[in-house]
Amino acid sequence: MPQKLLTDNQVLTEVQALARQSKVGWTQHAQERMAERGFDKGQIKRCLASGSFIEQPYIPNRNGELEYKFTISGNVDGEIINVAASLIPEKRIVVITVIDPK
Repeated sequence: MPQKLLTDNQVLTEVQALARQSKVGWTQHAQERMAERGFDKGQIKRCLASGSFIEQPYIPNRNGELEYKFTISGNVDGEIINVAASLIPEKRIVVITVIDPK
């Protein structure tokens, strides 16, 4: 049976909940960008838990698990952080990269 598609608001609500539960995975690229830009995992999780979309969620055109890719922006510790990530509903968020908009 096909999974029901989520609205943008439902995706955001789920991203926030999973971030608060620390159900977040990290690509190697994201970890390298975080180190390069001086951000830690706690800051990125806070961005996911409190930010808003700057790129609306979309479903990539590929086989596999249903996922929603998006970019979210948040103010954490006085700094704006942009995070590109993917939501696998009811499972986890995978952080793809971290962008310092300065």
